[in-house]
Amino acid sequence: MPEKPTYEELAEKIKELEQEAAEHKQAEKGLRESEARYRQALSIAPVGIYDVDFRTGNFMNVNDAVCEYSGYTKDELLFSMKAIDILTKDSQKRLLDRMGMVFSGEELAESVDYEIIKKDGSTGWLRINNRYVYEGKNIVGSTVVAQNITERKRIEDKLKTSEQRFRTLVNAAPYGIQLSDHNGKIIYSNPAHHAIQGYADGELIGKYIWDLIVDEENKVHTKNYYANLIKNELRPATYYNQNRTKDDRLIDVQINWDYIKNTNGEVEGIISIVRDITARKQLEEALRTSEEHLRSLMESATGFVVYRFVRDDQSPHQLSVVFVSPSIKNILGIRDPMNFGNWFEHIHPEDVARITEANLKSLETLKFDEEFRAFNKNKGEWRWIHAIATGGQNEKGWNQYFNGIVIDVTGRYEAYQELKDSEKDLEIKTESLTEMNAALNVLIKNMESKESDIQEQVTANIQHLVLPYLSKIRNYTADSTRKSLLDIVESNLNKITANFTHQLASSLYSLTSTEIKVADLVRIGKTTKEIGAVLNISYKTVESHRERIRKKIGIKNKKINLRSHLLSIA
Repeated sequence: MPEKPTYEELAEKIKELEQEAAEHKQAEKGLRESEARYRQALSIAPVGIYDVDFRTGNFMNVNDAVCEYSGYTKDELLFSMKAIDILTKDSQKRLLDRMGMVFSGEELAESVDYEIIKKDGSTGWLRINNRYVYEGKNIVGSTVVAQNITERKRIEDKLKTSEQRFRTLVNAAPYGIQLSDHNGKIIYSNPAHHAIQGYADGELIGKYIWDLIVDEENKVHTKNYYANLIKNELRPATYYNQNRTKDDRLIDVQINWDYIKNTNGEVEGIISIVRDITARKQLEEALRTSEEHLRSLMESATGFVVYRFVRDDQSPHQLSVVFVSPSIKNILGIRDPMNFGNWFEHIHPEDVARITEANLKSLETLKFDEEFRAFNKNKGEWRWIHAIATGGQNEKGWNQYFNGIVIDVTGRYEAYQELKDSEKDLEIKTESLTEMNAALNVLIKNMESKESDIQEQVTANIQHLVLPYLSKIRNYTADSTRKSLLDIVESNLNKITANFTHQLASSLYSLTSTEIKVADLVRIGKTTKEIGAVLNISYKTVESHRERIRKKIGIKNKKINLRSHLLSIA
């Protein structure tokens, strides 16, 4: 039998128990205070924090932020709902799928986004991070931190929509768009750019921009130029190159570009707008050649002067000389014919007022037809001058230009004077005057013929050297914008050559459109067989049209050449 403890031993034991009880109370107090602080921190946390019991599916604890996110009160969340109830159906499925993977031991990403249904019926997004609660080896719950990402999701969706809209616009653009990185490698190229270069979609990705250039020297130049742009950020400027397509065609391209920069303002690459200007360059060359031919004809004039004035938009009565044939120095003796003011500097005093009034009136009527005396300094004598001009208007209806001709008619006036001085030589003078008038008529007809020839040559050049190629270009392109541009070019060219057709149509209203076409081809010298081939009609049909044209213009059963008569109309 054990010995009974002594009084002193019992007293010591009691003291130890009292000490343990005091320490236990202190620990409980500390735990309560810690829990209180935790609950206070939980309540005021700026993000949602809640506990879920997986065995019941209930919320075990929720803070104020969760209530704010969902619109529910704490009591509603804790006592009336399951944790899964606040999720949309898609998010509920995602949650259940994830829980199945968790219970099977799979490792998942710590964060996941769920869409919730708020109390008012609206939706929002929470990004969830959780830590699982274990009993032994079993997961029985989770402590969850939820961040409200509704606004971020809205912005992300808006950015995705904007990006999709931008990509759609870029892919549908009728001109080439490419992105290249800081090394010059193509990292994006839209369908139009692939089409311009003759590649299937995606084939240009990974190539370098200088891989498309024709000659080696220009490749090296472009490579160095690109490196200089990236390094020194030179100001963007239009760039031109000749490229080679996949099917070995040479094309001229115009490139407009700008820098691609990151959020720190650092250059990451270049975005380029690429246009195929091959057709435009060919047309410009054809027009330049045609203009050179026309200028050559004008500059070869000897017995007359051809000129063109353009009105200054800022000064309605101020004209500038844009072209005048060299013969003006011989006919008028003007040292600087490109200065419009010099043209009327040496007019006879008796003619100044009349010519000044005629000039002002011409700005309204677009017509000038006057004879006057001008002192030719080169010849040291007064000369009689006949000046004729016709004006034109721009799209705003302003008198924009004058085209004209100047003829020295001094001989005619001298003939008149001789007739007045001697009645004895009247017959001789009359004969001389007749001859002079005949010569002048021949000269005028020659000038009219030259003008007609010039018009015909310009018309023929455009019809044969320009319009066929425009048709070919139109047949080779399926792009509606380019076709529209080609239609505009063809329409403007037709306006240039439409003078004869306009005159014919305005004077003979009964001609049909086909008859006008036949008449135009007759006028430029086409045979019946050629006309049939051009208009795709039979020989007999062309003959029938010719007969109807003769009848309508009043020369049927008359020994008048149809082409000569049509030329007189033009």
